Amino acid sequence: MLFIQIEVDDYYWHNSCDQLCTKQETRECNVQTCPINCVLGDYGPWSDCDPCIEKQVKVRSILRPGQFGGQPCTEPLVTFQPCVPSKLCKIEEADCKNKFLCDSGRCIPHKLECNGENDCGDNSDERHCGRTKAVCPQKYYPIPNVQLMGTGFHFLAGEPRGDVLDNSFTGGICKTVKSSRASNPYRVPANLETVNFEESSFVRIHKAIKVFNFTMKTTDLQLSDVFLKALHHLPLEYNSALYSRIFDDFGTHYFTSGSLGGKYDLLYQFSNQELQNSGLTEEETRHCVQYETKTRFLFFTIHRNTEERCTTNKLSEKYEGSFLQGSEKAISLVQGGRSHQAAALAWEKGTSGPEEKVFSEWVESVKENPAVIDFELAPITDLVRNIPCAVTKRNNLRKAFQEYAAKFDPCQCAPCPNNGRPRLSGTECLCVCQSGTYGENCERRSPDYKSGTECLKPVVQDVLTISPFQRVYKIGESIELTCPKGSVVAGPSRYTCKGDSWTPPISDSLTCEKDNTLTKSKGLCQPGQKQSGSKCICMSPEEDCRYEAL
Repeated sequence: MLFIQIEVDDYYWHNSCDQLCTKQETRECNVQTCPINCVLGDYGPWSDCDPCIEKQVKVRSILRPGQFGGQPCTEPLVTFQPCVPSKLCKIEEADCKNKFLCDSGRCIPHKLECNGENDCGDNSDERHCGRTKAVCPQKYYPIPNVQLMGTGFHFLAGEPRGDVLDNSFTGGICKTVKSSRASNPYRVPANLETVNFEESSFVRIHKAIKVFNFTMKTTDLQLSDVFLKALHHLPLEYNSALYSRIFDDFGTHYFTSGSLGGKYDLLYQFSNQELQNSGLTEEETRHCVQYETKTRFLFFTIHRNTEERCTTNKLSEKYEGSFLQGSEKAISLVQGGRSHQAAALAWEKGTSGPEEKVFSEWVESVKENPAVIDFELAPITDLVRNIPCAVTKRNNLRKAFQEYAAKFDPCQCAPCPNNGRPRLSGTECLCVCQSGTYGENCERRSPDYKSGTECLKPVVQDVLTISPFQRVYKIGESIELTCPKGSVVAGPSRYTCKGDSWTPPISDSLTCEKDNTLTKSKGLCQPGQKQSGSKCICMSPEEDCRYEAL
Protein backbone atom coordinates (compact mmCIF):
# COMPACT_ATOMS: atom_id res chain seq x y z
CA MET A 1 0.00 0.00 0.00
CA LEU A 2 1.26 3.48 -0.92
CA PHE A 3 0.39 6.57 1.18
CA ILE A 4 0.32 9.83 -0.80
CA GLN A 5 1.78 12.96 0.76
CA ILE A 6 -0.72 15.85 0.49
CA GLU A 7 -0.01 19.53 1.09
CA VAL A 8 -2.84 21.03 3.18
CA ASP A 9 -3.45 24.75 2.59
CA ASP A 10 -6.35 27.20 2.12
CA TYR A 11 -7.03 25.92 -1.40
CA TYR A 12 -7.30 22.39 0.01
CA TRP A 13 -10.04 23.36 2.49
CA HIS A 14 -11.96 25.81 0.27
CA ASN A 15 -12.31 23.29 -2.59
CA SER A 16 -13.32 20.22 -0.55
CA CYS A 17 -10.11 18.40 -1.44
CA ASP A 18 -10.51 16.37 1.73
CA GLN A 19 -13.37 14.47 0.03
CA LEU A 20 -11.96 14.49 -3.50
CA CYS A 21 -8.30 13.56 -3.06
CA THR A 22 -7.04 9.98 -2.96
CA LYS A 23 -4.96 9.62 0.18
CA GLN A 24 -3.73 6.11 -0.38
CA GLU A 25 -3.28 3.78 -3.32
CA THR A 26 -3.13 0.00 -3.52
CA ARG A 27 -1.27 -1.75 -6.33
CA GLU A 28 0.21 -5.14 -7.11
CA CYS A 29 3.59 -5.84 -5.58
CA ASN A 30 6.46 -7.97 -6.83
CA VAL A 31 5.21 -7.81 -10.43
CA GLN A 32 8.50 -6.55 -11.80
CA THR A 33 10.91 -9.32 -12.74
CA CYS A 34 14.62 -8.84 -12.24
CA PRO A 35 16.55 -8.27 -15.49
CA ILE A 36 18.76 -11.14 -16.63
CA ASN A 37 21.79 -10.08 -18.64
CA CYS A 38 22.90 -12.13 -21.62
CA VAL A 39 26.21 -13.95 -21.16
CA LEU A 40 28.25 -15.53 -23.98
CA GLY A 41 30.97 -18.14 -23.59
CA ASP A 42 34.50 -17.78 -24.88
CA TYR A 43 35.30 -18.52 -28.51
CA GLY A 44 36.59 -21.98 -29.24
CA PRO A 45 39.71 -22.56 -31.35
CA TRP A 46 39.83 -21.65 -35.03
CA SER A 47 38.71 -24.44 -37.32
CA ASP A 48 40.91 -25.85 -40.05
CA CYS A 49 41.06 -23.65 -43.14
CA ASP A 50 38.20 -24.61 -45.45
CA PRO A 51 39.76 -25.05 -48.91
CA CYS A 52 36.54 -24.20 -50.78
CA ILE A 53 35.79 -20.80 -49.24
CA GLU A 54 39.36 -20.14 -47.98
CA LYS A 55 38.08 -19.15 -44.56
CA GLN A 56 38.25 -20.56 -41.07
CA VAL A 57 35.66 -20.17 -38.36
CA LYS A 58 35.40 -20.09 -34.59
CA VAL A 59 32.19 -20.44 -32.59
CA ARG A 60 30.97 -19.70 -29.09
CA SER A 61 27.77 -20.59 -27.29
CA ILE A 62 25.19 -18.77 -25.18
CA LEU A 63 25.80 -19.40 -21.49
CA ARG A 64 22.70 -17.44 -20.46
CA PRO A 65 20.17 -15.72 -22.75
CA GLY A 66 19.04 -12.20 -21.96
CA GLN A 67 15.57 -11.89 -20.43
CA PHE A 68 13.21 -9.44 -18.70
CA GLY A 69 14.88 -6.39 -20.23
CA GLY A 70 18.41 -7.42 -19.30
CA GLN A 71 21.50 -6.36 -21.22
CA PRO A 72 21.49 -8.02 -24.67
CA CYS A 73 24.38 -9.79 -26.36
CA THR A 74 25.44 -7.81 -29.42
CA GLU A 75 28.58 -9.72 -30.41
CA PRO A 76 28.29 -12.52 -33.02
CA LEU A 77 28.27 -16.20 -32.06
CA VAL A 78 30.22 -17.11 -35.20
CA THR A 79 33.13 -15.25 -36.74
CA PHE A 80 35.15 -15.93 -39.91
CA GLN A 81 38.60 -14.91 -41.09
CA PRO A 82 40.42 -15.49 -44.41
CA CYS A 83 43.12 -18.15 -44.48
CA VAL A 84 45.46 -20.06 -46.79
CA PRO A 85 44.27 -23.67 -47.17
CA SER A 86 46.64 -26.62 -47.01
CA LYS A 87 44.22 -28.94 -48.84
CA LEU A 88 42.52 -28.88 -52.22
CA CYS A 89 38.84 -28.05 -52.49
CA LYS A 90 36.85 -31.29 -52.85
CA ILE A 91 33.70 -29.90 -54.47
CA GLU A 92 32.70 -32.51 -57.02
CA GLU A 93 31.60 -31.36 -60.46
CA ALA A 94 28.07 -32.34 -61.38
CA ASP A 95 27.96 -35.21 -63.86
CA CYS A 96 24.90 -34.74 -66.05
CA LYS A 97 25.77 -37.78 -68.21
CA ASN A 98 23.33 -37.58 -71.14
CA LYS A 99 21.74 -34.30 -69.99
CA PHE A 100 22.56 -30.63 -70.53
CA LEU A 101 24.72 -29.05 -67.80
CA CYS A 102 23.55 -25.54 -66.89
CA ASP A 103 26.02 -22.94 -65.67
CA SER A 104 24.24 -23.12 -62.30
CA GLY A 105 25.00 -26.84 -61.97
CA ARG A 106 21.46 -27.95 -62.75
CA CYS A 107 20.97 -30.86 -65.18
CA ILE A 108 18.10 -30.67 -67.66
CA PRO A 109 17.07 -32.84 -70.65
CA HIS A 110 18.51 -31.72 -73.98
CA LYS A 111 14.97 -31.29 -75.35
CA LEU A 112 14.57 -28.23 -73.10
CA GLU A 113 17.33 -26.33 -74.90
CA CYS A 114 16.24 -23.44 -77.14
CA ASN A 115 12.53 -23.71 -76.32
CA GLY A 116 12.21 -20.04 -75.41
CA GLU A 117 11.91 -20.77 -71.67
CA ASN A 118 14.46 -20.25 -68.91
CA ASP A 119 14.69 -23.88 -67.77
CA CYS A 120 18.20 -23.50 -66.34
CA GLY A 121 17.25 -20.51 -64.24
CA ASP A 122 20.26 -18.59 -65.59
CA ASN A 123 19.26 -18.71 -69.30
CA SER A 124 22.34 -20.76 -70.17
CA ASP A 125 20.06 -23.20 -72.05
CA GLU A 126 18.85 -20.40 -74.35
CA ARG A 127 22.24 -19.15 -75.56
CA HIS A 128 23.44 -19.51 -79.15
CA CYS A 129 19.98 -20.56 -80.32
CA GLY A 130 18.69 -20.04 -83.81
CA ARG A 131 14.99 -20.73 -84.14
CA THR A 132 13.03 -21.60 -81.01
CA LYS A 133 9.87 -23.66 -80.78
CA ALA A 134 7.38 -22.49 -78.15
CA VAL A 135 6.15 -25.06 -75.63
CA CYS A 136 2.66 -23.56 -75.27
CA PRO A 137 0.44 -22.24 -78.09
CA GLN A 138 -0.12 -19.03 -76.10
CA LYS A 139 1.28 -17.23 -73.08
CA TYR A 140 -0.07 -18.36 -69.70
CA TYR A 141 0.52 -16.54 -66.44
CA PRO A 142 1.88 -18.42 -63.40
CA ILE A 143 -0.37 -19.30 -60.47
CA PRO A 144 -0.61 -16.29 -58.09
CA ASN A 145 2.26 -16.31 -55.58
CA VAL A 146 3.31 -19.79 -56.72
CA GLN A 147 6.86 -19.22 -55.44
CA LEU A 148 5.58 -18.98 -51.84
CA MET A 149 5.09 -22.75 -51.99
CA GLY A 150 8.80 -23.12 -52.79
CA THR A 151 10.16 -21.19 -49.82
CA GLY A 152 11.86 -22.96 -46.96
CA PHE A 153 10.18 -22.84 -43.55
CA HIS A 154 12.12 -22.33 -40.33
CA PHE A 155 10.13 -24.58 -38.00
CA LEU A 156 11.98 -23.47 -34.85
CA ALA A 157 11.34 -19.77 -35.55
CA GLY A 158 7.92 -20.34 -37.16
CA GLU A 159 8.60 -18.24 -40.25
CA PRO A 160 9.45 -18.65 -43.97
CA ARG A 161 13.03 -18.26 -45.22
CA GLY A 162 14.77 -18.39 -48.63
CA ASP A 163 13.66 -20.26 -51.76
CA VAL A 164 14.52 -23.97 -51.83
CA LEU A 165 12.37 -25.03 -54.81
CA ASP A 166 12.21 -23.42 -58.24
CA ASN A 167 8.50 -23.15 -58.97
CA SER A 168 9.13 -21.17 -62.15
CA PHE A 169 10.46 -24.36 -63.79
CA THR A 170 7.81 -25.98 -66.00
CA GLY A 171 9.93 -28.80 -67.48
CA GLY A 172 8.90 -28.15 -71.08
CA ILE A 173 5.32 -29.28 -70.35
CA CYS A 174 2.33 -27.06 -71.07
CA LYS A 175 0.13 -28.11 -68.14
CA THR A 176 -2.54 -25.61 -67.10
CA VAL A 177 -5.24 -25.32 -64.45
CA LYS A 178 -8.50 -23.37 -64.74
CA SER A 179 -10.08 -21.13 -62.14
CA SER A 180 -13.59 -19.71 -62.40
CA ARG A 181 -12.20 -16.43 -61.07
CA ALA A 182 -9.83 -15.91 -64.02
CA SER A 183 -10.60 -15.80 -67.73
CA ASN A 184 -7.37 -17.58 -68.74
CA PRO A 185 -5.85 -20.78 -67.28
CA TYR A 186 -2.70 -20.66 -65.16
CA ARG A 187 0.54 -22.49 -66.03
CA VAL A 188 1.38 -25.30 -63.57
CA PRO A 189 5.07 -25.67 -62.54
CA ALA A 190 6.78 -29.06 -62.76
CA ASN A 191 7.24 -29.33 -58.98
CA LEU A 192 3.48 -29.49 -58.34
CA GLU A 193 1.78 -32.86 -58.34
CA THR A 194 -1.73 -31.42 -57.94
CA VAL A 195 -3.33 -28.00 -57.64
CA ASN A 196 -7.02 -27.23 -57.42
CA PHE A 197 -8.82 -23.95 -56.89
CA GLU A 198 -11.49 -23.56 -54.22
CA GLU A 199 -14.69 -22.32 -55.84
CA SER A 200 -16.63 -21.65 -52.62
CA SER A 201 -16.97 -18.02 -51.50
CA PHE A 202 -18.45 -18.82 -48.06
CA VAL A 203 -16.64 -16.95 -45.29
CA ARG A 204 -16.92 -17.21 -41.52
CA ILE A 205 -15.15 -15.38 -38.70
CA HIS A 206 -11.93 -17.11 -37.58
CA LYS A 207 -11.94 -19.24 -40.72
CA ALA A 208 -9.61 -19.18 -43.70
CA ILE A 209 -10.50 -18.14 -47.23
CA LYS A 210 -8.78 -20.78 -49.36
CA VAL A 211 -7.91 -19.74 -52.90
CA PHE A 212 -6.32 -23.06 -53.89
CA ASN A 213 -4.76 -26.22 -52.47
CA PHE A 214 -1.45 -27.71 -53.62
CA THR A 215 0.60 -30.89 -53.33
CA MET A 216 4.29 -31.13 -54.24
CA LYS A 217 5.76 -34.08 -56.09
CA THR A 218 7.59 -36.62 -53.95
CA THR A 219 10.51 -37.08 -56.39
CA ASP A 220 12.46 -35.10 -59.01
CA LEU A 221 11.88 -31.72 -57.40
CA GLN A 222 13.74 -28.82 -59.04
CA LEU A 223 15.76 -26.86 -56.49
CA SER A 224 16.19 -23.11 -56.66
CA ASP A 225 19.52 -21.91 -58.05
CA VAL A 226 20.52 -20.19 -54.82
CA PHE A 227 19.80 -23.31 -52.73
CA LEU A 228 21.54 -25.59 -55.21
CA LYS A 229 24.68 -23.43 -55.19
CA ALA A 230 24.69 -23.38 -51.39
CA LEU A 231 24.59 -27.19 -51.32
CA HIS A 232 27.35 -27.50 -53.94
CA HIS A 233 29.64 -25.27 -51.87
CA LEU A 234 29.29 -27.25 -48.65
CA PRO A 235 32.56 -28.97 -47.70
CA LEU A 236 32.66 -32.76 -47.44
CA GLU A 237 34.36 -32.55 -44.04
CA TYR A 238 31.80 -31.74 -41.34
CA ASN A 239 31.81 -28.08 -40.31
CA SER A 240 29.02 -27.17 -37.88
CA ALA A 241 29.04 -23.43 -38.62
CA LEU A 242 28.98 -23.79 -42.42
CA TYR A 243 26.28 -26.47 -42.41
CA SER A 244 24.14 -24.57 -39.87
CA ARG A 245 24.07 -21.54 -42.17
CA ILE A 246 21.82 -23.56 -44.49
CA PHE A 247 19.10 -23.51 -41.81
CA ASP A 248 19.57 -19.78 -41.18
CA ASP A 249 19.20 -18.96 -44.87
CA PHE A 250 16.68 -21.55 -46.07
CA GLY A 251 14.89 -22.83 -42.97
CA THR A 252 14.62 -26.33 -41.58
CA HIS A 253 11.71 -27.70 -43.65
CA TYR A 254 9.90 -27.26 -46.97
CA PHE A 255 6.21 -27.35 -47.91
CA THR A 256 4.90 -30.69 -49.20
CA SER A 257 1.24 -29.65 -49.37
CA GLY A 258 -1.06 -26.93 -48.12
CA SER A 259 -3.37 -24.07 -49.02
CA LEU A 260 -2.91 -20.49 -50.17
CA GLY A 261 -5.48 -17.86 -49.31
CA GLY A 262 -6.19 -15.37 -46.55
CA LYS A 263 -7.31 -15.13 -42.93
CA TYR A 264 -9.32 -12.44 -41.18
CA ASP A 265 -9.65 -13.04 -37.44
CA LEU A 266 -11.56 -10.73 -35.12
CA LEU A 267 -10.95 -10.74 -31.37
CA TYR A 268 -13.13 -8.69 -29.02
CA GLN A 269 -12.40 -8.02 -25.34
CA PHE A 270 -15.36 -7.21 -23.06
CA SER A 271 -15.57 -6.26 -19.40
CA ASN A 272 -17.02 -9.13 -17.35
CA GLN A 273 -19.16 -6.61 -15.46
CA GLU A 274 -20.59 -5.19 -18.69
CA LEU A 275 -21.48 -8.67 -19.94
CA GLN A 276 -23.14 -9.61 -16.66
CA ASN A 277 -25.20 -6.42 -16.74
CA SER A 278 -26.32 -7.12 -20.32
CA GLY A 279 -28.48 -10.04 -19.17
CA LEU A 280 -27.14 -12.32 -21.91
CA THR A 281 -25.76 -15.80 -21.42
CA GLU A 282 -22.25 -16.71 -22.60
CA GLU A 283 -23.73 -18.48 -25.63
CA GLU A 284 -25.96 -15.49 -26.47
CA THR A 285 -22.97 -13.15 -26.15
CA ARG A 286 -21.03 -15.24 -28.67
CA HIS A 287 -23.97 -15.21 -31.09
CA CYS A 288 -24.39 -11.43 -30.78
CA VAL A 289 -20.71 -10.79 -31.52
CA GLN A 290 -20.97 -12.99 -34.61
CA TYR A 291 -24.28 -11.43 -35.65
CA GLU A 292 -23.14 -7.81 -35.56
CA THR A 293 -19.74 -8.59 -37.08
CA LYS A 294 -21.35 -10.38 -40.01
CA THR A 295 -24.09 -7.81 -40.63
CA ARG A 296 -22.07 -4.61 -40.09
CA PHE A 297 -18.62 -5.56 -41.41
CA LEU A 298 -19.05 -8.70 -43.52
CA PHE A 299 -22.52 -7.80 -44.83
CA PHE A 300 -24.20 -11.17 -44.30
CA THR A 301 -27.94 -11.67 -43.74
CA ILE A 302 -28.89 -13.13 -40.31
CA HIS A 303 -32.25 -14.39 -38.97
CA ARG A 304 -34.53 -11.73 -37.48
CA ASN A 305 -34.92 -13.43 -34.05
CA THR A 306 -31.19 -13.08 -33.42
CA GLU A 307 -31.30 -9.39 -34.34
CA GLU A 308 -33.93 -8.51 -31.72
CA ARG A 309 -32.09 -10.22 -28.86
CA CYS A 310 -28.77 -8.62 -29.78
CA THR A 311 -30.08 -5.06 -30.09
CA THR A 312 -32.46 -4.88 -27.11
CA ASN A 313 -30.15 -6.02 -24.28
CA LYS A 314 -28.81 -3.50 -21.75
CA LEU A 315 -25.30 -3.38 -23.21
CA SER A 316 -26.50 -2.66 -26.77
CA GLU A 317 -28.97 -0.03 -25.55
CA LYS A 318 -26.14 1.70 -23.67
CA TYR A 319 -24.22 2.05 -26.95
CA GLU A 320 -27.07 3.09 -29.27
CA GLY A 321 -27.98 -0.43 -30.36
CA SER A 322 -24.42 -1.65 -31.01
CA PHE A 323 -23.22 -4.64 -29.00
CA LEU A 324 -19.67 -4.38 -30.38
CA GLN A 325 -19.26 -0.75 -29.32
CA GLY A 326 -19.41 -2.02 -25.75
CA SER A 327 -16.17 -3.97 -26.14
CA GLU A 328 -13.03 -2.69 -24.46
CA LYS A 329 -10.79 -3.63 -27.38
CA ALA A 330 -11.18 -5.04 -30.86
CA ILE A 331 -8.20 -6.58 -32.64
CA SER A 332 -8.21 -7.63 -36.29
CA LEU A 333 -5.53 -10.02 -37.54
CA VAL A 334 -5.20 -10.13 -41.31
CA GLN A 335 -3.09 -12.52 -43.38
CA GLY A 336 -2.98 -12.42 -47.18
CA GLY A 337 -4.34 -9.88 -49.65
CA ARG A 338 -2.92 -6.51 -50.60
CA SER A 339 -1.58 -4.40 -47.73
CA HIS A 340 -3.89 -1.46 -48.56
CA GLN A 341 -7.06 -3.54 -48.31
CA ALA A 342 -5.77 -5.40 -45.24
CA ALA A 343 -5.07 -2.11 -43.43
CA ALA A 344 -8.58 -0.86 -44.21
CA LEU A 345 -10.05 -3.77 -42.21
CA ALA A 346 -8.64 -2.46 -38.93
CA TRP A 347 -11.36 -1.63 -36.38
CA GLU A 348 -11.24 0.43 -33.19
CA LYS A 349 -13.76 1.18 -30.47
CA GLY A 350 -15.68 4.35 -31.16
CA THR A 351 -15.45 4.03 -34.93
CA SER A 352 -18.10 2.87 -37.35
CA GLY A 353 -16.01 -0.05 -38.59
CA PRO A 354 -14.78 -0.70 -42.13
CA GLU A 355 -16.62 1.06 -44.91
CA GLU A 356 -19.02 -0.85 -47.09
CA LYS A 357 -17.41 -3.23 -49.60
CA VAL A 358 -14.01 -3.06 -47.85
CA PHE A 359 -14.24 -6.71 -46.80
CA SER A 360 -15.27 -7.88 -50.27
CA GLU A 361 -12.44 -5.83 -51.80
CA TRP A 362 -9.99 -7.53 -49.46
CA VAL A 363 -11.35 -10.96 -50.44
CA GLU A 364 -10.79 -10.09 -54.11
CA SER A 365 -7.22 -8.99 -53.36
CA VAL A 366 -6.58 -12.32 -51.59
CA LYS A 367 -7.25 -14.13 -54.87
CA GLU A 368 -4.41 -12.19 -56.50
CA ASN A 369 -2.05 -12.06 -53.50
CA PRO A 370 -2.65 -15.15 -51.33
CA ALA A 371 -0.50 -16.28 -48.41
CA VAL A 372 0.34 -19.78 -47.19
CA ILE A 373 -2.29 -20.38 -44.49
CA ASP A 374 -2.23 -24.16 -43.99
CA PHE A 375 0.57 -26.60 -44.74
CA GLU A 376 2.41 -29.88 -44.18
CA LEU A 377 6.19 -30.02 -43.97
CA ALA A 378 9.12 -32.32 -44.66
CA PRO A 379 12.74 -31.85 -43.50
CA ILE A 380 14.85 -29.75 -45.85
CA THR A 381 17.49 -32.49 -45.70
CA ASP A 382 15.19 -34.65 -47.87
CA LEU A 383 15.94 -32.28 -50.78
CA VAL A 384 19.66 -33.08 -50.72
CA ARG A 385 19.57 -35.58 -53.60
CA ASN A 386 20.89 -35.88 -57.13
CA ILE A 387 23.98 -33.79 -56.37
CA PRO A 388 27.57 -35.00 -55.97
CA CYS A 389 28.24 -36.58 -52.57
CA ALA A 390 24.58 -36.23 -51.62
CA VAL A 391 24.60 -38.85 -48.84
CA THR A 392 27.61 -37.35 -47.08
CA LYS A 393 26.19 -33.84 -47.19
CA ARG A 394 22.74 -35.05 -46.13
CA ASN A 395 24.20 -36.84 -43.10
CA ASN A 396 26.28 -33.78 -42.22
CA LEU A 397 23.17 -31.59 -42.40
CA ARG A 398 21.23 -33.93 -40.12
CA LYS A 399 24.08 -33.85 -37.61
CA ALA A 400 24.20 -30.04 -37.82
CA PHE A 401 20.44 -29.82 -37.26
CA GLN A 402 20.69 -31.63 -33.92
CA GLU A 403 23.22 -29.03 -32.73
CA TYR A 404 21.27 -26.18 -34.33
CA ALA A 405 17.95 -27.14 -32.69
CA ALA A 406 19.54 -27.03 -29.23
CA LYS A 407 20.15 -23.29 -29.71
CA PHE A 408 16.37 -22.74 -29.80
CA ASP A 409 15.61 -24.78 -26.66
CA PRO A 410 13.45 -22.57 -24.35
CA CYS A 411 14.67 -24.61 -21.36
CA GLN A 412 17.59 -22.15 -21.30
CA CYS A 413 15.11 -19.41 -20.32
CA ALA A 414 13.90 -18.51 -16.84
CA PRO A 415 10.20 -19.23 -16.11
CA CYS A 416 7.85 -16.45 -17.23
CA PRO A 417 5.39 -14.94 -14.71
CA ASN A 418 1.76 -16.10 -14.73
CA ASN A 419 2.48 -19.28 -16.70
CA GLY A 420 3.74 -17.34 -19.72
CA ARG A 421 5.45 -19.45 -22.38
CA PRO A 422 9.17 -18.73 -22.85
CA ARG A 423 10.51 -18.49 -26.41
CA LEU A 424 14.21 -18.30 -27.25
CA SER A 425 14.80 -15.87 -30.11
CA GLY A 426 18.48 -15.52 -30.98
CA THR A 427 20.18 -14.61 -27.70
CA GLU A 428 17.04 -13.27 -26.01
CA CYS A 429 14.18 -15.02 -24.20
CA LEU A 430 10.67 -13.66 -24.80
CA CYS A 431 7.45 -14.43 -22.93
CA VAL A 432 4.19 -15.35 -24.71
CA CYS A 433 1.32 -14.43 -22.38
CA GLN A 434 -1.61 -16.63 -21.42
CA SER A 435 -5.18 -15.35 -21.63
CA GLY A 436 -5.92 -12.72 -18.96
CA THR A 437 -2.29 -11.67 -18.49
CA TYR A 438 -0.29 -8.94 -20.18
CA GLY A 439 2.82 -6.80 -19.91
CA GLU A 440 6.24 -6.99 -21.50
CA ASN A 441 6.96 -10.19 -19.56
CA CYS A 442 3.35 -11.30 -18.77
CA GLU A 443 3.83 -9.89 -15.27
CA ARG A 444 0.41 -8.23 -15.02
CA ARG A 445 -3.08 -9.65 -14.73
CA SER A 446 -6.39 -8.19 -15.90
CA PRO A 447 -8.74 -7.15 -13.03
CA ASP A 448 -11.04 -10.14 -13.54
CA TYR A 449 -8.21 -12.67 -14.00
CA LYS A 450 -8.52 -15.96 -12.16
CA SER A 451 -5.93 -18.70 -12.09
CA GLY A 452 -7.23 -21.49 -14.25
CA THR A 453 -7.97 -24.98 -13.00
CA GLU A 454 -8.40 -26.31 -16.51
CA CYS A 455 -6.91 -25.97 -19.99
CA LEU A 456 -8.81 -25.00 -23.11
CA LYS A 457 -8.56 -27.16 -26.22
CA PRO A 458 -5.42 -25.93 -28.00
CA VAL A 459 -5.63 -24.29 -31.42
CA VAL A 460 -3.55 -26.37 -33.84
CA GLN A 461 -3.13 -26.76 -37.60
CA ASP A 462 -6.09 -28.41 -39.37
CA VAL A 463 -3.92 -31.36 -40.39
CA LEU A 464 -3.39 -32.39 -36.73
CA THR A 465 -5.90 -34.55 -34.83
CA ILE A 466 -6.40 -34.08 -31.06
CA SER A 467 -7.24 -37.13 -28.95
CA PRO A 468 -9.26 -37.15 -26.77
CA PHE A 469 -11.21 -34.25 -28.28
CA GLN A 470 -12.81 -32.06 -25.57
CA ARG A 471 -13.59 -28.38 -25.12
CA VAL A 472 -11.74 -28.21 -21.78
CA TYR A 473 -9.32 -30.52 -19.96
CA LYS A 474 -8.76 -30.89 -16.23
CA ILE A 475 -5.34 -30.54 -14.60
CA GLY A 476 -3.38 -33.74 -15.12
CA GLU A 477 -5.23 -34.78 -18.28
CA SER A 478 -3.16 -35.33 -21.42
CA ILE A 479 -3.76 -35.13 -25.15
CA GLU A 480 -2.09 -36.87 -28.06
CA LEU A 481 -1.57 -35.18 -31.43
CA THR A 482 -1.55 -37.40 -34.51
CA CYS A 483 -1.11 -36.93 -38.26
CA PRO A 484 -2.55 -38.64 -41.35
CA LYS A 485 -1.00 -41.91 -42.46
CA GLY A 486 2.50 -41.41 -43.83
CA SER A 487 3.17 -38.31 -41.69
CA VAL A 488 4.39 -37.70 -38.15
CA VAL A 489 4.14 -34.74 -35.78
CA ALA A 490 7.08 -32.36 -36.29
CA GLY A 491 7.74 -32.06 -32.57
CA PRO A 492 6.36 -33.51 -29.31
CA SER A 493 3.07 -35.37 -29.73
CA ARG A 494 1.94 -35.69 -26.09
CA TYR A 495 0.98 -32.71 -23.89
CA THR A 496 -0.32 -32.45 -20.31
CA CYS A 497 -2.58 -29.81 -18.72
CA LYS A 498 -0.76 -28.15 -15.82
CA GLY A 499 -2.37 -25.11 -14.21
CA ASP A 500 -4.00 -23.25 -17.07
CA SER A 501 -1.43 -24.10 -19.75
CA TRP A 502 -0.06 -27.09 -21.64
CA THR A 503 3.30 -28.68 -20.87
CA PRO A 504 5.41 -28.66 -22.95
CA PRO A 505 4.10 -25.47 -24.64
CA ILE A 506 2.31 -26.15 -27.93
CA SER A 507 3.90 -24.21 -30.80
CA ASP A 508 1.55 -22.24 -33.07
CA SER A 509 3.45 -23.55 -36.10
CA LEU A 510 3.37 -27.22 -35.05
CA THR A 511 2.40 -29.34 -38.04
CA CYS A 512 3.01 -32.70 -39.73
CA GLU A 513 6.04 -33.80 -41.69
CA LYS A 514 6.70 -36.78 -43.92
CA ASP A 515 7.58 -39.98 -42.07
CA ASN A 516 11.11 -40.85 -43.12
CA THR A 517 11.43 -44.02 -41.07
CA LEU A 518 13.31 -46.48 -43.26
CA THR A 519 12.99 -50.24 -42.96
CA LYS A 520 16.17 -52.13 -43.73
CA SER A 521 15.97 -55.09 -46.04
CA LYS A 522 17.83 -58.08 -44.64
CA GLY A 523 21.38 -58.29 -45.98
CA LEU A 524 21.22 -54.82 -47.68
CA CYS A 525 22.75 -51.52 -46.59
CA GLN A 526 21.26 -48.04 -46.83
CA PRO A 527 22.65 -45.37 -49.21
CA GLY A 528 25.94 -44.04 -47.85
CA GLN A 529 26.72 -47.36 -46.11
CA LYS A 530 28.73 -50.43 -47.08
CA GLN A 531 28.79 -54.06 -45.97
CA SER A 532 31.42 -54.97 -43.36
CA GLY A 533 30.98 -58.59 -42.34
CA SER A 534 27.43 -58.87 -41.03
CA LYS A 535 27.10 -55.13 -40.33
CA CYS A 536 26.51 -51.96 -42.32
CA ILE A 537 29.01 -49.17 -41.69
CA CYS A 538 29.23 -45.62 -43.06
CA MET A 539 31.30 -44.96 -46.16
CA SER A 540 33.99 -42.32 -46.09
CA PRO A 541 33.21 -39.15 -48.10
CA GLU A 542 35.66 -40.33 -50.78
CA GLU A 543 33.90 -43.71 -51.10
CA ASP A 544 30.46 -42.09 -51.12
CA CYS A 545 31.40 -39.69 -53.92
CA ARG A 546 32.38 -42.57 -56.20
CA TYR A 547 28.78 -43.73 -56.18
CA GLU A 548 25.96 -42.17 -58.15
CA ALA A 549 24.48 -39.17 -56.32
CA LEU A 550 21.33 -40.05 -54.39
